Amino acid sequence: RVDMIYDAVVTLKQIEETRPITTADIFSKYEAIAVKAKEEQDKIIMQEKQLAQELKAIGDGSDTVAQYEALLDESLPTACLSLRSQGLLTIPTELFRLSCVEVLDFSQNKLTELPAAIGDLSVLKKLYLDYNQITNLPRELQRLSNTLTVLGLSNNPLEPMIRQVYIAGLPMLMNYLKKKHVKNDVLARSKSIKSSLSMIKGLHTEDSNDEDLSKAPFNLFNSTLPSYDV
Repeated sequence: RVDMIYDAVVTLKQIEETRPITTADIFSKYEAIAVKAKEEQDKIIMQEKQLAQELKAIGDGSDTVAQYEALLDESLPTACLSLRSQGLLTIPTELFRLSCVEVLDFSQNKLTELPAAIGDLSVLKKLYLDYNQITNLPRELQRLSNTLTVLGLSNNPLEPMIRQVYIAGLPMLMNYLKKKHVKNDVLARSKSIKSSLSMIKGLHTEDSNDEDLSKAPFNLFNSTLPSYDV
């Protein structure tokens, strides 16, 4: 609306350069501004109504939270939790506090990864992750090698190596993750040792330079004598 008023004032100034401004001139500009302002207001109201309808269709999440709470309540007596076909993008971290859960079903969601916290579910026996978007598995999963008996990963875009060992069987997959875990630890330790050796070598080089300077012969003629004020 400020821009409209500014344009109207500029127009009136231009009219004033040719003739005196009349009441009709001011009234016509006022009407033009009012019409444009009404159009903008109606447009904003329409956008707000459309946004309100979209938000109503999406919901505020309270229905989803209530649904999850009901599923959790049902799982407590049975130690089985099913969140199949819930449109999940990630697994809520709170679920990994359910230390007594034995069966988890996250099939037919939109998961792209399995959190490392899965290794905290020490009594988990069955884990279903079919029909998701998972490509890799966390090495922490191998901590469940003594309890996990069923792992469903069908219809996931798994990396070729993961897919190969998965098809070979759960024991093979767990062994692969365990070796991967050990290999990563070895590489990390090796990197740390190399870094420490580099630091020690650097300190040794500095000490050698200092020692070379201390052993340098003193030349009286090439040395600068101290000066004294008389």
